[in-house]
Amino acid sequence: MNAVKEYYNKYACHYNSSRKTKHFLKLNRIQLEFLIDNVGLESEVLDVGCGNGDFLKHFSNSCGIDFSEEMVAITKNHNLNACIGDATNLAFDDNSFDYAFSFKVFAHVPNCERMLSEMVRVSRKGIVFDFYKELSPKTIKDSLTKTTYLRHDSFNSIKFLLKDLNAEIKTTKEHKGYFMVYAIKQQRKEAKNEF
Repeated sequence: MNAVKEYYNKYACHYNSSRKTKHFLKLNRIQLEFLIDNVGLESEVLDVGCGNGDFLKHFSNSCGIDFSEEMVAITKNHNLNACIGDATNLAFDDNSFDYAFSFKVFAHVPNCERMLSEMVRVSRKGIVFDFYKELSPKTIKDSLTKTTYLRHDSFNSIKFLLKDLNAEIKTTKEHKGYFMVYAIKQQRKEAKNEF
């Protein structure tokens, strides 16, 4: 993880300019539309891996965390609420936000199961995130180039993981190697007392 953190700290000052390509502008628009369509603009949200705050600025009641000090500084310079944090150990109480969301982060977190578990824990209603699909053009490209930690998942593995976390997939959207997921939080079933 240190290599990923170092990469993003160095990348922070170039992040905005590198994200102006046609590919990233289109992907950001698709992800933002998916997020807004599913959680609404009035929701209280936590952006896990907020980067420069591009998604946060659309919500009036939002907070972001990122492990890159440089990214958090950029987000704060845009007058957005952000702090340094760990996606696998969120420093918030249970049910602190309506929704937790994360884009372009899941694939860089070795303990992604813990990340999703934490997102479900701090949300009252559900989570939104994306992952890179197996057997996609992105997978092939990543296997041929040297990248920081990057994982690819199948839809079924994500579905079973969410089920174990008491979250149910409600909506998905696919775009060129990315799979976006909206999952609602399920209430834990209490064990019945037998007398």
